Amino acid sequence: MADVSKVSVTNASDGPRVFNSTPPIVLQAGQSSDGPISISAAELKSMKASGHFEFGESAAAAEPGPLDGSVDELTAHLETISDPDEVQRLIDAETAGKSRKSAIAALEARRDELLAA
Repeated sequence: MADVSKVSVTNASDGPRVFNSTPPIVLQAGQSSDGPISISAAELKSMKASGHFEFGESAAAAEPGPLDGSVDELTAHLETISDPDEVQRLIDAETAGKSRKSAIAALEARRDELLAA
């Protein structure tokens, strides 16, 4: 899907609303998405114009983090980290998100290395 944003959405209307995300979502009045969801740029524009929704911070607008790149890029970034707690936060985020086995292995290896030092 080209030109996709990830946003948190709250239904600010008086009734249920459906929008075309991946997959489509129905939110009851006052209900929020469980977290950021993928929405095409066209659908996001339409939703904003409707006035029926409130939006959280767009992940697409945020700076990419160390977990957003390849595992090789992540491994290189880990060499700059000296705090095992910071690595653990990355492990928690990776586990809650993409949960790539190779990324988790690299993160755990760096955490263990730092804890052993």
